[in-house]
Amino acid sequence: MKKIVYPAEFVKQDDGSYLVFFIDIPQCRTEGKDLLDALYMAEDCLKTWT
Repeated sequence: MKKIVYPAEFVKQDDGSYLVFFIDIPQCRTEGKDLLDALYMAEDCLKTWT
């Protein structure tokens, strides 16, 4: 199976949560309550988008 890499930007908020933006897919955005949750949500977002 071929793997494709999508660069993402993780932006930490004042409350400790993270916003996630995919540079090549502007309509695919998500957030998480902490970094681990944001990583999980980012993966889920990409699965839903593709």
